[in-house]
Amino acid sequence: MKCVQCQIRKLSKEFPDKSVSSKCEHAMSWCLEDFQDDATNSILENCEIHANSHIQLIIVLYSIIQDQALTNLAFDLNWVFPHSGQDFLDGTCLIYEGASLWKKYDYISMFYPSVKYIEHSGDIIDHQNSEGHHKKTIKLDDLPIEVGQLYLILSSWRSPTIGHFWKPSFKLYNVADPDRQLCNYSIEQAKNSQAVIMCLINRLKNGMCHVIEVGETSSRNAKDYGPIEKNIRRLM
Repeated sequence: MKCVQCQIRKLSKEFPDKSVSSKCEHAMSWCLEDFQDDATNSILENCEIHANSHIQLIIVLYSIIQDQALTNLAFDLNWVFPHSGQDFLDGTCLIYEGASLWKKYDYISMFYPSVKYIEHSGDIIDHQNSEGHHKKTIKLDDLPIEVGQLYLILSSWRSPTIGHFWKPSFKLYNVADPDRQLCNYSIEQAKNSQAVIMCLINRLKNGMCHVIEVGETSSRNAKDYGPIEKNIRRLM
């Protein structure tokens, strides 16, 4: 796509996917770089950002455009038991249709008869090595078009914090390209918390997906998602 301002051909992800505000007069054919250069001459209020507004920094870790064909997403989680003995590090996926929770995937909700394109392995425990593992796979192309946000949450089951587990690790990847990690969030950052909303897979109607780092810590776990869901609603 060619930017009408700088006249340089660029990737679709280098253009805004929607108007940045209701008062923005820039055509969507302006690339982000030219928009940012022009916007520096405007004050925040012109962009409808007023005093005492909350500004959230969004870190896009990875963008997947339509022709990259990310059809099969995998979330792989591993952990070693804490000193106290067998425990579970729960990886949960909360999936939203607009602002409403569409489906929840965790150790209880592993399968829905009407949703055959999402799979959960369940907890696989290696008692000899005191290790746990589970894996989820999601065929993104089969999700209803209205489903736009998938939040990946990590939480401790019995232990008071995530930091009680030894060597926790996860991998988020395209099944067709398993060596490319799509999210590099460090679990160490949440070691003093019971739960953390690690990242968001944001699906746009133009076929593009963004993997966005969240890193929002929370109380509670898979026994009670109340505080976690409250944080997600605030992030929305």
